[in-house]
Amino acid sequence: MNTTRCVAIQSATVCGEATTRVLRCISLLLLWPLACALPSIASATNYAQLASNPVWLTLLHYESTRFPAGYKSAVTSADFFLADDGATSPLSELRATVQALSNPLTALDNSNNSAAANAHAQCRFPARHKWLATQIKPLSVIPQINCTDYLAWAELDAVKSLSMVFAAGHMKSPASYFGHNFLKFNRKSDSASNHLLDQTINFGAEVPDNESGITYFYHGVFGGYSALFERQQFFRHMNKYGEEDLRDVWEYELQLTPEQVELIVAHTWELQNRKFTYYFFRENCAYQIALLLKLTTPDRLVPKHMPWTMPYNVFDKLMLAGKDSGGLVREIKYHPSRRSRFHQRYFSLSSTQRGIAVELINGELSPDAPRFRQLDADLQLQVIDTLIDYYEFRQRIDTSDEKAKAEKNALLLKRFDYPPAAASSIEARIPYAPHESQKPGYLNIARVHSSKLGFSTRLKIRPAYFDFLSLDIGRSSAGSFTVLDTTVQVSNETAYLQKLDVFNITNLSASVTGLPGDSSLSWHFRFAFDQTNNACSKCRKPMLDLTVGRALKLGDRLTAFALAGGRVQKSYQRDNTFAVQLRAGLTGQLTDLLRLNASIERHEDTGANGLDRNRTRLELRLGQHKSWDIRASYIRDIAEQISLSAGYYW
Repeated sequence: MNTTRCVAIQSATVCGEATTRVLRCISLLLLWPLACALPSIASATNYAQLASNPVWLTLLHYESTRFPAGYKSAVTSADFFLADDGATSPLSELRATVQALSNPLTALDNSNNSAAANAHAQCRFPARHKWLATQIKPLSVIPQINCTDYLAWAELDAVKSLSMVFAAGHMKSPASYFGHNFLKFNRKSDSASNHLLDQTINFGAEVPDNESGITYFYHGVFGGYSALFERQQFFRHMNKYGEEDLRDVWEYELQLTPEQVELIVAHTWELQNRKFTYYFFRENCAYQIALLLKLTTPDRLVPKHMPWTMPYNVFDKLMLAGKDSGGLVREIKYHPSRRSRFHQRYFSLSSTQRGIAVELINGELSPDAPRFRQLDADLQLQVIDTLIDYYEFRQRIDTSDEKAKAEKNALLLKRFDYPPAAASSIEARIPYAPHESQKPGYLNIARVHSSKLGFSTRLKIRPAYFDFLSLDIGRSSAGSFTVLDTTVQVSNETAYLQKLDVFNITNLSASVTGLPGDSSLSWHFRFAFDQTNNACSKCRKPMLDLTVGRALKLGDRLTAFALAGGRVQKSYQRDNTFAVQLRAGLTGQLTDLLRLNASIERHEDTGANGLDRNRTRLELRLGQHKSWDIRASYIRDIAEQISLSAGYYW
């Protein structure tokens, strides 16, 4: 159909209506030739090549499939696609998108900010429009729709940059073990406090209230939940992670052009209320947020051949991205949690101030006592501000702590006795950033000697995440968390599975200050197939360990702990089904290059002829590199065993 005929048909159809629509007729006569010029656009564009462009595949969230070979979008919402087969055909969706973007809109609809304008493809998919206009020249000159809803939501004039944000992992729930990341839109502002009003884009699963742990784990692993991108102000995340969960937060501000910032903002608009299938280990927050940045960098931020994606992986690769052009990260900012702020403030006090603070907490001294009043006013304020933080922190640990609430309110009233002043300043010690932490995968090769079994070679491999000898960067508590930790022993030219730790989690919530309430319950949970002791080679049995207790921080580097509980296992010889276990240990950094994990354990078998015994473990790690280490160990559990190993983190 030629342009003249196209105009004639459209004009005859519309102009035959009521005279009140004359303005619409005129606008159609002016705009319709552009739509009828679509055949020339198609002839000038290699659609097949454009449909395979990485940016187009990212905009539609296509993932390659093998059976059958092709593509499938991770988006499960049908209204995200304009072609009937758009979820599986990048080419069909491209053609349908170009057609929809070029469809004319009457001047009356556009000028009146009508629903018709905001429902146009240019307004529904502004990122597609923005990118395709750089690839297909005729699309860059078609009339622009006045997308009032999108422009009001995006606030493009106010956004100056983007940040990738990391919330440290913690042990309160499985979803938080590995940490969390989201995207933040930094607004133009001269006030540092205004960053709390910045908008963020977060990706998370839609989990019903009161979901059991087992159900959550099952659906999370096997795709039983839908997930959405959600827009929230930054202060909501800081309240959730920094105040309620007591997790430190790091912000990586990105070095992007205004055009790149606008493209990502536009794409997040397209993703509003679009559903995805959530997979805990792979297509999680780290995966989906990193995918947004693929629109701006050719560097891959998600490991390609691994069956899991962790927030650490993304930030590690983020620091390596764009090295040839000065790097993708402009600046790293640290937002301490309520716990960290209290600890920093407490340790900024002098020894005299700390002693007075302890006496105030114990009720041995009041703020009106002469000993307290002898301090300079600014020193008094430092103590009061520290105690306000302390009681606020205790309330976060235990929301039912009425004593802490009353003490905090009394101190707030006391602060009015002083001249108006800002909160006393502290010298904060900024910890290492997450990208400097240990890589999560681990491969270890060891030479082992046993007093019962002689020499052997041991191969250990685990996909995640950290043990007692790993660097404690990017997480909020000491301990260990390993998944599918597998050990193969080779002895006398025979290889066998020595151990499989399905889950091995120890959460040491240590008291840092020694003050009441500055800790919570420490615990250990382990489900494994392991040797019942190290004097046998073919005594691997299923076992479940559960112990609870307390931990105490000794200085800045070491943590002492004591745990009590029991073990359930399949019986073997004199190791019966049930046993009581008591365990005490010391773990942490001895020097900058030497890390320690030592423990003594009492195993009390509950069977009549059970084998009661003591277990001793001493492990040392040499080196502080995030990619390798050297380890030595001594373990006594009936037999004595020593080993020397080299490990690689990946």
